[in-house]
Amino acid sequence: MQPLLFPYRRGKATTDTAGENAEMEKGDHKAPLVDTAVLARLSAVTDAGHGLWKVLVTDFISQLPGRMARLRSALTSGDISGGLAAVVSLRTSVHTVGASRLAGLALALETQLRRAAATPDPGRLLPGLAAAHLQEILHCAQRTVHKLESVLRQGLG
Repeated sequence: MQPLLFPYRRGKATTDTAGENAEMEKGDHKAPLVDTAVLARLSAVTDAGHGLWKVLVTDFISQLPGRMARLRSALTSGDISGGLAAVVSLRTSVHTVGASRLAGLALALETQLRRAAATPDPGRLLPGLAAAHLQEILHCAQRTVHKLESVLRQGLG
């Protein structure tokens, strides 16, 4: 298993819904960290009572560090095609588990990467995009993992 690239302690997940709601009220973030309705639909469609949604969420959590590493590497090395592939991979995987806020951040970066790709020298723009986006994406990824682990412990009930 790869080490996580953001501050994270397994088993120390918090359920800071008051803090999450306060951020949303300030207008900093409009989407929830995790839309549990997406997980409930996933469970209803795929599970038949077997808990497959939990396997999908667990797999997402274990694969997230690799996705983040690929994104960071591509952006900081000026690899536009690698950056686009990494951010699209991130965006589609977070949609699957209902990580709405992280999906929005990934979409914003993807939009900027597509604009950069249309320039004569996109590679020179990527380090600036990394500086502008990666820290917020990493922080949101950390909070998303904590929220998903909380949902795994508590269930969808």
